[in-house]
Amino acid sequence: MPSLYVHIPFCQSRCIYCDFFSTTALPMRERYVAALCKEMEERAKSADLSQPIPSVYMGGGTPSQLTFPQLHQLFDAVRQLFPLAEDAEVTMELNPDDVTPDFVAQLRSLPVNRLSLGIQTFNDNVLTFCCLYCRLAAINFLPHARTDYFFISNEWLN
Repeated sequence: MPSLYVHIPFCQSRCIYCDFFSTTALPMRERYVAALCKEMEERAKSADLSQPIPSVYMGGGTPSQLTFPQLHQLFDAVRQLFPLAEDAEVTMELNPDDVTPDFVAQLRSLPVNRLSLGIQTFNDNVLTFCCLYCRLAAINFLPHARTDYFFISNEWLN
């Protein structure tokens, strides 16, 4: 069963535990999105598109570091190039620091129906050591994103 993974390598800061390619060079986002759309176009030419894609996962990095016009550009390319299942699970990773009520409202304009949160821990010592978000941001995130619209999953550090 085919699925689609879209890697967004941008982060506000580098986490010491992360093994994925990422960068804090946020001014490169526009060029990256344009190149990624071209790459998807090339990949679609040789892909077996006979079956609808049941799952799209936008990970990274931190996809929520993209602007909404950039996110729309990516999702427009995905919808144009790949046949998505009617009930496709479309996941986007994000960090609690990026989430505001306005951000969640704008998410509804995208085909995202599952949020994967980067709430690795609520332990202040670990957060400080890893240079992660503020614990308060993680706690404050939940009321903003918890709606009937999104399914929410977490990533935890031990």
